[in-house]
Amino acid sequence: MKDLLDIQREIRRLEDGIREIAQGLAALQEDLEEMRSTARTPETDYERIEMLSGQIRLEGHPLGSLQDERVCRLYLEMLLHIVRLDPKQELAERRLAWIQGLNRQAGTERTLEELYIGSLQIDSRSLDEFARTLPETYRECFLVDALVIANLWGCANGEILEYLAGLGEILGVTGKKLRRLSLFVRTVLCRSVSGMERADLEEILEAAENFWYYMEAETARRAVEELRHVAVKLRDEDGEEFRWKALQGQIVEPGSIIAVYKPKKPKKKKDMGSPFWGIQIEDGSQHGKVLVKAGVSGTLYQFRMNNTNYGVIGHRTDRKEAIKEWMKKGGDY
Repeated sequence: MKDLLDIQREIRRLEDGIREIAQGLAALQEDLEEMRSTARTPETDYERIEMLSGQIRLEGHPLGSLQDERVCRLYLEMLLHIVRLDPKQELAERRLAWIQGLNRQAGTERTLEELYIGSLQIDSRSLDEFARTLPETYRECFLVDALVIANLWGCANGEILEYLAGLGEILGVTGKKLRRLSLFVRTVLCRSVSGMERADLEEILEAAENFWYYMEAETARRAVEELRHVAVKLRDEDGEEFRWKALQGQIVEPGSIIAVYKPKKPKKKKDMGSPFWGIQIEDGSQHGKVLVKAGVSGTLYQFRMNNTNYGVIGHRTDRKEAIKEWMKKGGDY
């Protein structure tokens, strides 16, 4: 059971959290008041917006499953504030078209023009209601939508970024979580994973499982390919008594022993790694065996092809047959 000191610590953490939320609401309210007095409402051709929104495909977006009409409207009105924070007419039209696509998916009874007018009335009570009523499962979803809309056809300006940070704070999505969502959105909009670190690729694919309706299949495929790491590539002529020390589909960590074999020809220790690429090898303690260790973490895929044993460490959503085809095309070079 928790002692009194533990309970007191939890109460202090809770009080700190309440103060942070209150401060976030107050700061965001100040920003909204300033927006009312300074932001320029773009001249809007709603017929053109409707035409542009027809080009946006958001099938499967979870907003279509949110049954509370009031929460749906607040969701869209909060997004509409992004439009007011950037006066560029072309960007405003694109952003409005995207929000209209979401409105169509949500199936609200309001037109985009009505929602825009409603967004001008957002105040501290609306913010408090939004933070209280938006289901937990929709909070990251909302911020992904907001980040996409903010960064359409360019980068969000400083005012928009401050607004999004404030919303993230009152919704409890900050720090690493917000960074992960930002990285995912950047990848979606750039359609590129080139040069990314393994940790970033893994975070993108994790986010894609929840926000698959934004991630193009080709981008996800490239991310999975980038995570493939050839840990074992041993030809029969180079070794004997080959044995796997890890299971098919096992999650391995750097330094895990995944295979053992005996070289057919004596080799100097510095040449032991010639049949492999980028893995850790060391001499075994018995009978001149060589231990093969994982150099990265991930799921191990094992197979034989062309008289060669292969072990590829990749993402858990990868497929062995896809890896084989990748190897045939020289994917390990």
